[in-house]
Amino acid sequence: MEATLYAARRKAHGWREAIRARRGWSLGYRILIGIVGAVVVVGGLIMVPLPGPGWLVVFLGLAILGSEFAWAKRLELWCRRIVGIWVRWVTRQNLLVRSLIGLSTMAFVVGVCYAVLVVYGVPEWISEEFVPPLPGLGR
Repeated sequence: MEATLYAARRKAHGWREAIRARRGWSLGYRILIGIVGAVVVVGGLIMVPLPGPGWLVVFLGLAILGSEFAWAKRLELWCRRIVGIWVRWVTRQNLLVRSLIGLSTMAFVVGVCYAVLVVYGVPEWISEEFVPPLPGLGR
């Protein structure tokens, strides 16, 4: 497995170097990486308050950008360090603090989902019996 991963990395590195050798292609490649990376980061940031892999997508976008831009690589490493510090801090806390963090996170996610339903309305494919009688959620 590691041998095939190493071979794939070596092949990708050679491919990148071939692109960098051509001035016009290199600029186009960097622009393409910048656009793709920025779209992935923005998509991840939009997904952060929603249920799903928001931060994972943000880090993926930073990794894409970091493959060509040194500032993005530094930002990715800094973010990883900060997240690591946060995770270590949370795991050192007692059960009450961890529960409050979890409950506040859940309340935030529920609030965002409620706000999305109020703004965009309840989709038609959701049965009326599943929609609670909450303010703003009428059809």
